[in-house]
Amino acid sequence: MNIQEVAKKILDLRENRSSSILMSGALQAEIGAEGFQEALRQGWIVPDIEGGSGMLTLTGNLTVVDSLKRAAQTVVSEDTYHFHLGKEEKDKKDEDKKDEDKKDEDKKDEDK
Repeated sequence: MNIQEVAKKILDLRENRSSSILMSGALQAEIGAEGFQEALRQGWIVPDIEGGSGMLTLTGNLTVVDSLKRAAQTVVSEDTYHFHLGKEEKDKKDEDKKDEDKKDEDKKDEDK
């Protein structure tokens, strides 16, 4: 898993969890040992000092969150891709995809 994928996963956790507390073992299983080390090094996850739980927490430092978002932006998922495209471009891409699928289907019918 590369740094962009790690950043995306950490950002997803930050945005989709009600609690910022993380269990280190579960996080390591999700992003791998190298990803875990990189997230610690970048400051995306930090020890939960305030709660004294001995667990980790997602950073609340807005400067670090900004760097996390920048790193995660380089991962282009289908949803992110469509978000950045204008509606007209998205519609054209969808039409092109349908046309390709139709051609593939017609070719399969001819082969039968």
